[in-house]
Amino acid sequence: FYAHPNNTIDNEIDLISLFAMLYSKTEKNEMGYHSKLVPLLEFAYAHIKALQTWNGEEIHPYYPKISFNLLKLYAYTNDNAKAIEIAKELCNYYEQLNDTTQYINLLTILSQLYDNAGMTNQHDSCQNILEVSPIYQEFLKLLEEKNDTTKSIN
Repeated sequence: FYAHPNNTIDNEIDLISLFAMLYSKTEKNEMGYHSKLVPLLEFAYAHIKALQTWNGEEIHPYYPKISFNLLKLYAYTNDNAKAIEIAKELCNYYEQLNDTTQYINLLTILSQLYDNAGMTNQHDSCQNILEVSPIYQEFLKLLEEKNDTTKSIN
């Protein structure tokens, strides 16, 4: 089905959704569930990358969502190397779009992935970029205010 020349990304996403529902009923643990979804999303991701190459590097509309979902699956299944690859790619994508909010979000995730992988220099590099980002500082300020509000209620 996947290899058919007329297959579309929409068909793949529908099929992945169907398998996700079925796996949620049959898999006993979450790791098994997520592990079964990885190859399905990897295929959709590869299909999207091939289409982008074919179409002169034009970004496919599903690229960000499929990439981010694959990143989450890699992180959940402790495949830090692949998660880091996807996170770096998404950081570059959002940086090129000048979407600072998404860039900072992905940089935060990338920093955590580096930390999990014991890659201290890369983690510190991400943290240095975040420290000078006004958006990230505003986010930290909002978190601090929320924590202060929660503490005063309790």
